[in-house]
Amino acid sequence: MLITAQVWKRVADKHDPDESLLPPDVLRRYPEPIAAKAIAYAKKVETGLTQSDFHVFDDGKEQRIDYFKKSTSPLSDNLRETETSWRVAHLTRRGTWEYPPEHALYAFRMPNVRYLIGYVPPILDPGKCHEVRLVVDSHDVSLDRNQYCAANSSDDLDAATREGTAVGTRMRTFANSEARGSVQVSARAFAFWSSQVLSLVTQNFATGSTVPPASDLIYVVEVHDSRAPATVHVAVQLVPPQKYWNFDCRQHPALHVLGIAYKENHEVAGQFGDTIVCQGGSQIQANEPAAAFGGRGDQGVPSRFDTQMDLMPGHYDLRVVVSDGQKKFGRAQVPLHVESFDGQQVAISDVVLSSLARDASEALDDAMMVSPAPLVPTPLVSKNVQFIPDLETRIPQHMRLPLYFEIYEPILKQQTTDVYMHLRVTNLRTGSVVLDSGMISAANWVLPGNAVIPLGFSLGTQNLDKGNYRVDVQASDAAARASSWRQANFTID
Repeated sequence: MLITAQVWKRVADKHDPDESLLPPDVLRRYPEPIAAKAIAYAKKVETGLTQSDFHVFDDGKEQRIDYFKKSTSPLSDNLRETETSWRVAHLTRRGTWEYPPEHALYAFRMPNVRYLIGYVPPILDPGKCHEVRLVVDSHDVSLDRNQYCAANSSDDLDAATREGTAVGTRMRTFANSEARGSVQVSARAFAFWSSQVLSLVTQNFATGSTVPPASDLIYVVEVHDSRAPATVHVAVQLVPPQKYWNFDCRQHPALHVLGIAYKENHEVAGQFGDTIVCQGGSQIQANEPAAAFGGRGDQGVPSRFDTQMDLMPGHYDLRVVVSDGQKKFGRAQVPLHVESFDGQQVAISDVVLSSLARDASEALDDAMMVSPAPLVPTPLVSKNVQFIPDLETRIPQHMRLPLYFEIYEPILKQQTTDVYMHLRVTNLRTGSVVLDSGMISAANWVLPGNAVIPLGFSLGTQNLDKGNYRVDVQASDAAARASSWRQANFTID
């Protein structure tokens, strides 16, 4: 169980502010009243506490703290040129809703000191909730949330989108129609034979031994059993039915998403569903991520939803419906193929192109919001960088192309071996190969004893002309075994 806390001094005017929280160059950029407010704020923030100062209670019983870290963010600008690395999200057990960047940026951010605390929670029955309380003597404490609940087995769908409900029934009817609807929706799906686990311990998968705890929580990538279903990351982009919700949430607006993967015989193989509701200023809870608001004081509406499904190998017809639950619906239909993986041969995942890559430490912040439930979808992380999938990749000319994929090499679980990747870029107008990497060693991305190699980097496309392109990727090993090719399209503007 992970929680985040801010701690405040009760008699702030007797303390000098922590100067490290107030960079002079940032203070000088703002009028005196705003700078004074930031200084007063910094006086209240408690920065000097240690683990022994904290006492965490779960349903009234004190717990042993197993993880403790202080995270400090000084006063800083949120400049427009940083918006490509920004995303403000609302996290649920079923997925991640994302707001447009223009609704997510403010003029500046107050200094912030957070204490990250982890403990092993008591056993919790499905559907039940526990209260969390944090005590620091002689200080005021603000928790990111004061309650957590165990998921039900039916939590792939939220209550509103389940079969038999008014909204769920209408969305299923629309999914099986040929209508496009008034809401513009697009979707992409990416298949992986791996899972990622947030862990404090790095394990040698070949021997089963462990090394001392890492200095921070990390995502450890593990290959599925070859008989298990693949993890399919689904990204949904939409133009919301309305740009803003009223700040006071008149008429209680909401946004629903439902995805259904049909087999070739139209049998349902998997589904997901979630709902986000308007949260007016008085309704935003301390345990919710920051909601994004427009300049008029109204609440922005999310324009993206990411989640994941478990699917066995096969061909599927993925249908995604978005609705306001009233009159407005939209639908996307995506052919989806999950290849088989026997766990014996070298293989490769789908290729993710990403115009948004961020520091993977921010994935820990996301995990804090849903703990002890897993983060959905699991982040695509390579070398401390998280890659957010594009639905359609358009990059400016003279820019490199960020991409992520995984190589599966079963031999690595027992011994070392050489693994290679081969990348080609083809100009779709002329059909000519304009970039060929040849065989490149994947050694720098290998995790000892782990059959999964998570590869993330930027491909050197900065010298290519404007136009439409395809990148093809293949994996091979020292025994000359090779995977099939995987491909993804992109455009240089």
